[in-house]
Amino acid sequence: MTKHAYLVIAHSHFDQLAFLVSLLDNADNDIFIHIDAKASFSQADEQELRTACQQSNLIITERQAIYWGGFSQVKAELLLFKAAHNYGHYDFYHLLSGVDLPLASQAEIHHFFDEHKGEIFMSRMTLDGDPENINRQKYYHFFQKFTPRTLPGIIGKALFKIYRLSEISIQKLMRVNLLKKHDLTPMKASNWVSLPEDVVITLLEEEDWIVRTFGKTFLSDEVFLPIFLDKFGFNDRVFDNTINHNEGKEFQGNLRFVNWWDGNPYVWTDSDEDKRKLEKIKQEGYLFTRKFDLATYPKCQNIIKEVIKK
Repeated sequence: MTKHAYLVIAHSHFDQLAFLVSLLDNADNDIFIHIDAKASFSQADEQELRTACQQSNLIITERQAIYWGGFSQVKAELLLFKAAHNYGHYDFYHLLSGVDLPLASQAEIHHFFDEHKGEIFMSRMTLDGDPENINRQKYYHFFQKFTPRTLPGIIGKALFKIYRLSEISIQKLMRVNLLKKHDLTPMKASNWVSLPEDVVITLLEEEDWIVRTFGKTFLSDEVFLPIFLDKFGFNDRVFDNTINHNEGKEFQGNLRFVNWWDGNPYVWTDSDEDKRKLEKIKQEGYLFTRKFDLATYPKCQNIIKEVIKK
């Protein structure tokens, strides 16, 4: 039997995280969880997670603070990949957020990946439409803890926009170009991925390169992995290299359905319409989906259980 590692990044909704753990719990899985150091995570929260996990080994990694848009997100991902690789050998490493849930049973998931051994599951995204898609890769972002979410509301977003425009303008005058410096082709993709072990090994071997190249960039979690795959010769193993343009009709090759066109992203409800949509996307080949808020829509637990059984 193949062995899988689930890597989960979470910062809240720990009751919901326990439900996710219960759905991932399987003798052929190990589960690794990183909890944002800024979050209030109690011994009772930890016990709830461990109670939900009866068959898998559950490892809660060391914690570090994660700031949206900063390199700290990439550091947390690398920390999880490293923790799992040091713990054991796995055919696939699945990176999930704490508000994801599976749409299929673990038997179905293992069967699918048994048929796609060695492939890489990632969703590529267009660079068109927003200059920041290129700027985030081309210019430094020095104050990593200062983001549009550092200060809430319109004022915070406006201050960040002014700061970022100033930061980029100065670097343009200085002819800074990180893409040219590191000989990179700009790319963008989902940071939630499923990777085979040899790719993870190379990723960890090149951690110094990743830090040097992306350590002072903005929103690096969506650019470092596709550029890494391109630079180190893994592109031909990506399951679906189609470029997505944020349209509902497009298939997301990381097998994680996210609805960006009805929300930021859309939060699933317990309505009959959403239940039908969840059943439909499972039929289309998705194995996971987000975003859930079980505190607001607790009946989604039963809906997900029903979808998994179908």
